[in-house]
Amino acid sequence: MSNTYQATENLPVELQDLISSFCSFDTLRNLAGVSKTFQAVAEQRLYASIAIRTYERKESVLTMIAACASRASYVKSLKTDYHCLEPSLVGDLIRALPYMKNLKELRIRLGRSLGNHHTAMLDDVLSGTHFNLNVLFVEDHLDLRRIVEAQKYLGFLGVYETYTSAYQDSSSSSPLSALSSLQNRCLPVVGLGTRGNVRGYGRVTLLPGLLSLEQAQSLDELVRHHFHIGENRKCSPGSDPEWVTTVVVHLPAAVDQDVFEAFGESVCRAFPNTSEVELVMKCGLVRVLSPLSPTWATCHEC
Repeated sequence: MSNTYQATENLPVELQDLISSFCSFDTLRNLAGVSKTFQAVAEQRLYASIAIRTYERKESVLTMIAACASRASYVKSLKTDYHCLEPSLVGDLIRALPYMKNLKELRIRLGRSLGNHHTAMLDDVLSGTHFNLNVLFVEDHLDLRRIVEAQKYLGFLGVYETYTSAYQDSSSSSPLSALSSLQNRCLPVVGLGTRGNVRGYGRVTLLPGLLSLEQAQSLDELVRHHFHIGENRKCSPGSDPEWVTTVVVHLPAAVDQDVFEAFGESVCRAFPNTSEVELVMKCGLVRVLSPLSPTWATCHEC
């Protein structure tokens, strides 16, 4: 073993991490095979952010993570968009999640891959104390009320409408149901619906949990920051905000007219091709704004 190699291995962890930050993905993979020391350094970066999509065929990563708890602990962001994942791999994913103690962002959409058994398992994991999520995007057949109660540090919740259900206020899997668990928490919720747009998510339901004029004016920045846009739009068109045509905003309490206007303008900036924006009050008031004619029409008063 050369003196240079020994000196490099004996560097403080902070310096090893700094060096690895300049390495490409392929270099990190090679570095992981040099020694156990460099394997740990490289894998912390290799597994920090994982994206698994149907068209990329990277599902083997799930098996690798499930086989090693230390690898799972390196994951901070996990995005899984896979509609035909084998049951064994779904099981690998769910079994690996409890070991992802540093996980902060989770976006999981499995469609028909997620049966009743795995749905119950995923509910249990997300409602546990394994990690503290900041951002969560899940499908609407999960128990959102239970998950929101457990994830105390959640700052943004996204809900994918699936083929099995439509949003109903009384359902525990409805984006609206999540609000019943918030109490004094301010949690923005966005529901993504495909109804009326076969290309992707053409209908968006927003539950901003925001009341001030300043917050209403910056709603577009918050939504676009968390709204997932694939690097290749041809492969991931369903999550493109430019395809959204209808936006429904549910407000928890009465707000002033200027806040109403600010919400509408902010939403139109976030989703530039929207043709209709509805603001729905808890008391029953509904106001509709068309970008072509920027005036509010009150459909029903309290």
